[in-house]
Amino acid sequence: MECDNSKKVLIIGAGPVGLAAAVFLKHKGIRPRIVDKILEPTEHSKAMAINPRTQEIFDKINSLDEFLQKTYRLRSANFHRGTQLIIKNTFDKFEHKFPYMTIQTQKQSERVLIKMLSKRGIEVERGVSVNRVSNIDNSVQVELTTQNGEVSTEVYDYVFCADGAHSASRKSLGLKFDGSSIGSPWYLFDVKLNASLKSDEMFVYIFKFNFLFMLCIEDNLWRVFSNDENILDYLPGETSVESVEWRSNFVISHRVIERFNVGNIYFGGDAAHVHSPAGGRGMNLGIEDAYVFTELLISGRLDEYDKLRMKVVKETVAKVDRFTNIVSGKTFTTRLIRTIGLYILPYIFPFIRKSLTTFLFGLDHELLS
Repeated sequence: MECDNSKKVLIIGAGPVGLAAAVFLKHKGIRPRIVDKILEPTEHSKAMAINPRTQEIFDKINSLDEFLQKTYRLRSANFHRGTQLIIKNTFDKFEHKFPYMTIQTQKQSERVLIKMLSKRGIEVERGVSVNRVSNIDNSVQVELTTQNGEVSTEVYDYVFCADGAHSASRKSLGLKFDGSSIGSPWYLFDVKLNASLKSDEMFVYIFKFNFLFMLCIEDNLWRVFSNDENILDYLPGETSVESVEWRSNFVISHRVIERFNVGNIYFGGDAAHVHSPAGGRGMNLGIEDAYVFTELLISGRLDEYDKLRMKVVKETVAKVDRFTNIVSGKTFTTRLIRTIGLYILPYIFPFIRKSLTTFLFGLDHELLS
């Protein structure tokens, strides 16, 4: 059964996932309403890796060049045991239309998507909070509060909730968000560096007790993160810090919502799943949610959404969880696995290169089946 394009759809949350959902729906002829309690788009870099799967999705709607503006193409990843280079994974050898990761900060991505929506006649309504969502008959009743304190109750055919890890929508339905957290925090820095590192390469250093990840995100601006808060004091080689533009720390959680929909209320992005930034899958996985939701809505197959996304997301989060524990775990067992793994990796890498790159690129599963 095909979808009636006159259906009323509300998107809760105007981060990259909610904004992408609005773009995808408008491309299919549905004009959604999109609201967010936050008054302005983010000012921070946050998520920045656009993988080939996400590039595929925007290419399908003929909007890839419009979406990707100030970007870098990441063409290889360098893995080090300590400071010794042991693996250089060159992505150009991977057969795909987009054999590279594209780097565009979340700050830039949100502004580009907002501009794309405005061009299509849709504006984000900010300062609008969602108090409650509930299914009534075959519709969704939503209670909203504006910035001025005005409360209204409205009815929609479908609601797509992309309101983040602390989702008010998820909480209002009492949905579980089970999982686990890694005890020690990770530290994130956006820094200007004095370095001779290539801007189209990623650098990963794995030490006995900690790790270091470095990636250029804008001209001379690098994302550095580690499980060591003092990592900037001993960056490898001749690298030194010119200035710290932004810093943050966070505790890694791996969680998946118990159901991806309740009636006509659907969840995507961090409202449905969170995991460590290792592998760069977070925002990309959420944009997949938005795309799959749109395609299933249009084709009258939304009853398949929970099954399709639950399988993909659980498998992805499990893989990210294992990798995260291997590179940052501090137990005797994880240190032993890390030590042995780093010594045998150069010998087995030719045999696992394709599967690892496929995972990094987000191409390890079908979107719709």
